Amino acid sequence: MLLPWLAACASLPAAEPAAAHPPRDRAAWVLYGRLSITRDEERLHVGLQWHHAANGDEILLGGPLGPGVARLRRDDAGALLEMNGERLQAENWERLAAQALGESLPLSGLERWLTGDIPATRRDALGRPRLAESEGWRIEVLRYESDEADAWPALIDLRRDGLQLRLKIDRWDRG
Repeated sequence: MLLPWLAACASLPAAEPAAAHPPRDRAAWVLYGRLSITRDEERLHVGLQWHHAANGDEILLGGPLGPGVARLRRDDAGALLEMNGERLQAENWERLAAQALGESLPLSGLERWLTGDIPATRRDALGRPRLAESEGWRIEVLRYESDEADAWPALIDLRRDGLQLRLKIDRWDRG
C-alpha cells in the first residue's frame, strides 16, 4: 500500500549519551534531497524539500519535473497531506502516514535523527553518530557533508521490517 501511494509523487551495543556529539541549533533549516523507498522488490525515488521551523514543518515531494506533487505539513494543530487535489488530516505525522499509507513512517523522529540527536551505538572518530536504533528503526549515517566535526549528514539509511528509506541530502540551508 505504501509504494503505490507514493508512486504518484514519482510521475522518503548500549547507547552512548547524545552529549558526545556537539548540539546543533535545530530551530530552522531547509533540506534539499532525494528519497529512495524500497520494500521487497518495489523501489520508488522522489525529490524532497523539507522546510523545518520551530513552529512546524513542510515537506514537498516531487518527481522528475520538480517538487509539489505532494505536500505534508505539521504544526501544533496537527498534520495535513495534500496530493492530487485531495486533503487528509490527522493529529500527527505518524497517524497521517498510517492513515494514508497503511505504514507508520518515522517523520517526527527523523527531524531529530537528521540533526544528530540520536542515541548512537557507533560513532566515528569525530564523535558523530554513525549507527543508532530508535523507535524500531536502524539508522545509519553513511556519509556527512564534510570532514568537520559539526558537519550534518549527507546520506542516511533507515530500515525496519523490510522497509528501507535512503535519504540523499544534496544541500542544507541552516538558520
